[in-house]
Amino acid sequence: MKTIARWAISSLLLELLLAAAAVAAAPPAPAAAPVDDVMAGMEKAGAALKTYAADFTKERVFVIAEDREETGGKFFYAKPGKILWEFERPASRSVLIEPGQVTTFDPRIKQLQRLKLPQAKSEFQVIGFGTSKKAMTDTYVVELLGQDSDAYHLRLIPRKIEESMFARFELWIDRKTFVPSKIKLYEKSTDETTITFTNAVVNPAISSSRFKISPPPGTDIIE
Repeated sequence: MKTIARWAISSLLLELLLAAAAVAAAPPAPAAAPVDDVMAGMEKAGAALKTYAADFTKERVFVIAEDREETGGKFFYAKPGKILWEFERPASRSVLIEPGQVTTFDPRIKQLQRLKLPQAKSEFQVIGFGTSKKAMTDTYVVELLGQDSDAYHLRLIPRKIEESMFARFELWIDRKTFVPSKIKLYEKSTDETTITFTNAVVNPAISSSRFKISPPPGTDIIE
C-alpha cells in the first residue's frame, strides 16, 4: 500500500485546523468586549452556522529558508463537518475534509490521495464550529491582544504545548459578523502561515455535489 509523505500529512492537518478556525458568524458585538464575551460570541456564531463560503489567500513563510509561498482560491463549509479548499493559484488542487478522512486531488498529475484521520483531534476541533467557550479555554490560554473598529485580535497558546504542532495562533475576529477575517499560525519550526478571508457569505445555498471529488478515468488513487 502506498503511503503519503510526512510533509503532505502535515500540510493536510494544517489545512484542517485552518478550516476549523475559519468558520463563525454571530450578531454584532458590543462596542467593547473582554475576551470572555468574544469567545461567547464565537460559540453562538457556530451554533447558528449551517454553511459558509469565502475567497481565501494563504501565505506560508519559511523563516529559516527565507522563502515564502502564496496560494489562494475558494473555501466552502457545510454542517456537519464538510470542508472544501479549492486552490486556484498558483495551480489547481482540491482538499476535501470530512469526519475521519481527508481527500486531495491534483489534476495536473491526475492523482487522488485519501488519508484517514483520528476521530478525536481536539486541536483541530476547538476553534469554531460552535465549540463551547469552556472547550476553548480548556485547550488554549486565550488573550485579547487588542481591538479596532474592524476586528478583535486574539492570541491562543496551546496548554499542552508539547502535544501541539504549533507554538501559538492569532485570530482577527470581525466585530460585526464574528467571521475571522485573518488567521495566523506560528509553527514550532518557526514557519508562519497567514490566511486572509474575503467576500465571505454566511449560510449560502451550497449543493451537496460541491463536496464530492469525481476524478477522471486513469487517475492514480492512493489509499
